[in-house]
Amino acid sequence: MAAIEPVVERSLFLRAQTIIEERRVELPEDEMLARLRATQKRRGRLSGAIINETIGLPCTATYMDHFGTLRNAYRLIGYTTKRDCDWIDSGQLWAEAVAKLAHQIAVAIDKAGDHWNINDAGDCLLVNGNVGISFRVARCWPGKKIGHSPRWAIQRRKHLPAGWVVAIRLTQSKAVLDYLLLPTSELVAPMIKFTEKARSRYKALRFETFDAVVRSIVGRVTRTGRAARTNRARPNRPPRSRRPKRRNKHGRL
Repeated sequence: MAAIEPVVERSLFLRAQTIIEERRVELPEDEMLARLRATQKRRGRLSGAIINETIGLPCTATYMDHFGTLRNAYRLIGYTTKRDCDWIDSGQLWAEAVAKLAHQIAVAIDKAGDHWNINDAGDCLLVNGNVGISFRVARCWPGKKIGHSPRWAIQRRKHLPAGWVVAIRLTQSKAVLDYLLLPTSELVAPMIKFTEKARSRYKALRFETFDAVVRSIVGRVTRTGRAARTNRARPNRPPRSRRPKRRNKHGRL
């Protein structure tokens, strides 16, 4: 006899368990490639999103663990793609960089005496339960024509808490160029693209170092930082001297 009354139907529970088990199954590498090849023939193409959403297929991180890069796994099944596999292969590297930056900000928030929580993906902090600090990587794209300025792109997640977005802006060679801080209210499209000249359109603040970003965020989202900004905005002024009241000709005030 069950000790706790179930909250979902048994059939739904068993179906969910089957999906989970299929995700966790350990496969030999030749079977991993066979399933990848079958998926490519069925879908007509491959991408990181297709691989990660296909039931019974290991995720992209697993393919990279086994075959070094996603491009190498594609090569082994005879598939060629025009997509930027280098970017997909570097995804774990940037995920680790984002986690490190999130940790630095969390430590600074702790020191300021405020509270924070982090989501499962490790790319969003929620400060005091109401201000979000999300992290993104801003990829660089060359200009469409010779002489045109490069563009950067920031992808907006579906669930983006109100607050700020910290974007690691990259060069075309995928080195860190600088850091941008944007209000989430400006990220209304699934993806925003901008040139350096058009950066102000999204109210993006630029910082050369991440330490500078941390200081700016602490000053914006913590109670201590907000209080300090209020005091700076309202400097102490000496009291204004009051003029003595004049008496009229009858000696009255």
